[in-house]
Amino acid sequence: MNGKRLVTGFITIVLFSLIGYAITYTQVKTIPTCIAKRAAFDIGSGTTKMTVALVDTCRHTILKVLGEAKEKVPYKSDLSASKDRKFSQEIIDRGMKVLTTFKAQAVSLGAKTFAAVATSAFRHARNPKIFLERAYRELGLRIKIISQQDEGEIGYYGAAGKVKNNGKPLVVWDIGGGSMQLSASISEKLSVHKGSLASVTFKDYILKHIQRKETRATPNPIFQSDAAAALEHAKAHALKTTSQDLKAKLSNSEILGIGGVHYYSIRNQVNSDSKSFTQKEVRDTLHRRLGLSDEAIGSKYASTEISNLILVLGYMEALNIQKVNVAKVNMTDGILVNPTYWKSNL
Repeated sequence: MNGKRLVTGFITIVLFSLIGYAITYTQVKTIPTCIAKRAAFDIGSGTTKMTVALVDTCRHTILKVLGEAKEKVPYKSDLSASKDRKFSQEIIDRGMKVLTTFKAQAVSLGAKTFAAVATSAFRHARNPKIFLERAYRELGLRIKIISQQDEGEIGYYGAAGKVKNNGKPLVVWDIGGGSMQLSASISEKLSVHKGSLASVTFKDYILKHIQRKETRATPNPIFQSDAAAALEHAKAHALKTTSQDLKAKLSNSEILGIGGVHYYSIRNQVNSDSKSFTQKEVRDTLHRRLGLSDEAIGSKYASTEISNLILVLGYMEALNIQKVNVAKVNMTDGILVNPTYWKSNL
């Protein structure tokens, strides 16, 4: 009897050992195939951004960020100054130089696959093909010009996958150089508010319609009367273009600001150590910084810093947004984990 138990126990141990080996072997064989070193490029209207990361391609999550880079490339401003809505050779060369540097950095960090998107300025330009063909020819980068709906979706899911939510419904607010998106789940469907007022377009509005200057100029210093007129325009635009469903959603949701305008421009001007800003803080900061020149502002993006404050304050007042939480999230975060952008890349 004892002998039978001993044999049975031995067989059981062997079976569990074999099962354990099989599981371990499966993990070793399959899990590495789900891991990829990727580089994503967001060629925005005012800034080009890159993120290199270790990505779990099976669970569509970022495991580890290996490197990040961003550089000002003012495509939208170049387009605004153009008489024929074409990118100048100067901005094309500048953009290619940045992309060449970024891709070399990505390769040095071990990136094996690459995906790139371009946004508002490229949607409106008459000659984007010249840039796209050159990027593919010289760097092997296939750049996809995405819609504003795509921008909103990428930003929303990139933020939702990276930021811990406090349990409230989430509204993701992304302001770029040439477009603005407010994205939220409404009636179990992602709704994207597609705004045309953005960092560069709003700055250009102030220059052209309020100050009567050339769009290549800077609006700074902005004084009280011009700021008041610009604020009223931002508020009117917000009220006119935002749907009633989204307005209702805003009242009981967490508002998460992503992208450079929220995370760098507004946050750094209000309080660089904070992960949020209030309507009052933006208003007080604006009043304190009115009348500053570009030199006094001391930023690479000086020409849009004060107008960004006015734009954000206008939307916050018009839509009764009292507080915005901010996160270091941009479209590269969403691109890295979205299978759509990795089906046919190099």
